[in-house]
Amino acid sequence: MNYNFVQPFLKQSTKIHEITDEQNKVIGGVQRFYRSKFQFLVDLVFDNFFLNIKVYDEKSNIRVQAVQKLTIIRDFWDIYENNKKYTLQCITKIKTNPRYIFFYNNKKFLIYKGYMDKYIRIKDCDTDKIISEYEYKTLIPPRKVSIRILDPIIDIYLSICLYLILSTKYS
Repeated sequence: MNYNFVQPFLKQSTKIHEITDEQNKVIGGVQRFYRSKFQFLVDLVFDNFFLNIKVYDEKSNIRVQAVQKLTIIRDFWDIYENNKKYTLQCITKIKTNPRYIFFYNNKKFLIYKGYMDKYIRIKDCDTDKIISEYEYKTLIPPRKVSIRILDPIIDIYLSICLYLILSTKYS
């Protein structure tokens, strides 16, 4: 299944941005949020210091929420879906090749982007199978992207949350 999305022009935008399917029907939205005005001000000074994301379904119900945990060395997120908490951890060593590990339903997934690659991918670490792809259709802002779900282990709402964290952090 293919989905389309337009990334916000401004990274600090808190507006809800629509996710559409192949028939251009709106299936949900994505919103960046701050827990306080202090977080917003710090984020303006230090780019992407606080990166929290909410993903909504077509009825404006929150499906996925990502809350960044403050650490000194590595970035961590608590991902909330259906009243369950999962962990997303940055394992990037070189900024040109970002890598994240996501622990979901007793499985481990790798979210990664290669240098000069227009794709961000989610891969199942156990089977070495690509679950979904996030492709940049345009390179200049506002970026149009296409999301292709190859295996429904991870749905579109969770996928777009994971992709936006990596994309916003490393673009």
